[in-house]
Amino acid sequence: MSGVTYEQVIERVKALPLDKLPSVYDFVGYLAAQTESGAVPPWLNASEAQMRAEDEVWDAILAADPDKLRRLAERAAEAYRAGQTSGINSDGDELTPTE
Repeated sequence: MSGVTYEQVIERVKALPLDKLPSVYDFVGYLAAQTESGAVPPWLNASEAQMRAEDEVWDAILAADPDKLRRLAERAAEAYRAGQTSGINSDGDELTPTE
């Protein structure tokens, strides 16, 4: 999405419901921190074609097993409730748990 202007971004943000603003603010903070540290995850630089190709892979996986996403969500919720989750750090191509 090269060629996006500040004005286009601002217009999109203005069109959001107010309850979405904290999420936008958090994500912008995340991007700023990644940019300042020089550790921009590769997925942030993916082309639109790459993202669409990845979406097609996920669509095929989920079409083959429609309950897969529900099961993954249930497992994640169980792990969260059991205190078995942690934050994550992006380290290049890898996501690692925070200590």
